[in-house]
Amino acid sequence: AQIDDPDRFPAPVIKHIFEDPKNGETFRLSRVIQPPLKSVYSILKNNGLFADFLEMCSGFVPEMLEWAGIPKENPKNASLPSPQDAYTIFTTDYKLGSTSTPEACLDQNVKMFNTYNYTLFAPDNTAMQEAYGNGLPTWSDVQELYNYWTGKDSEELSDSELADMADAKARAYLMIRAMRDFVRYHFVTGSVYADNSIEGGRYQSLASDELGVAKELWLSGGAGDITVTDQKAGHTVTVSANGTNIVNQMTRDYWFNSDKTTASAIETSSFCAVHQVSQPLYGVASGKFNETWASRKAFDSAKKRLQQLNANNEY
Repeated sequence: AQIDDPDRFPAPVIKHIFEDPKNGETFRLSRVIQPPLKSVYSILKNNGLFADFLEMCSGFVPEMLEWAGIPKENPKNASLPSPQDAYTIFTTDYKLGSTSTPEACLDQNVKMFNTYNYTLFAPDNTAMQEAYGNGLPTWSDVQELYNYWTGKDSEELSDSELADMADAKARAYLMIRAMRDFVRYHFVTGSVYADNSIEGGRYQSLASDELGVAKELWLSGGAGDITVTDQKAGHTVTVSANGTNIVNQMTRDYWFNSDKTTASAIETSSFCAVHQVSQPLYGVASGKFNETWASRKAFDSAKKRLQQLNANNEY
């Protein structure tokens, strides 16, 4: 917070240094260091250049997910996590077991975070337009299907119309999954800052493949740069602290012990480094997002899977 708002939180001054030949040095400061007070959501919300990405993150509304075959409650046991939980990006409710505390955060928190450190390579509007140009669906695509079919009485539809509606739901399901995977692929475990040196290597994203294995990114860099290599062959994105982009934003998503207006303690929190990127990250080797939702193979697989899930109540 001292970096972001030095007038409100002046940087502490080192008043004395205590040296210990075995345990290093201890510094006595003039004031307590203030941790970050910005959430990931606030960075995206307060910078219009992330409007398209935030719109995608915020579009996973329960009614549309349920229509596409992703129920609000676990069909086998309502006390277990909802299938929709895996699609929710931002939330205001803190859940611990069967207990839910509403409005227990500063604004909205990343639901996937779990008391750890993360990095978000946040695609700006330019990056999102590139992604759309390479087959990433939009919420308007899903909304079009939803608006046409929702509210129709299945008992009044012909067999061919029922088949068309089932196809539409399968298509919507695939597009929703593609958008979820796109968003989650831009989050990685571990906080990485563009600095003089970074700890490079393989980093797991919050997106998974069909087997449930986390998709990976490869990070390298130094001298104020981070080079991100993703699953598209030969594709790299560079984050640079030497330019004018939004880079090295330290955020913290807090969960409080009650509503934020009455909270007396922090239950838990997660840190996240946020970096603007002007090219999207590709979680598919071909760089064509529509291969995951528009191909006949993907479509037939989705229809079969939804039929099995509906028949067995398994999600």
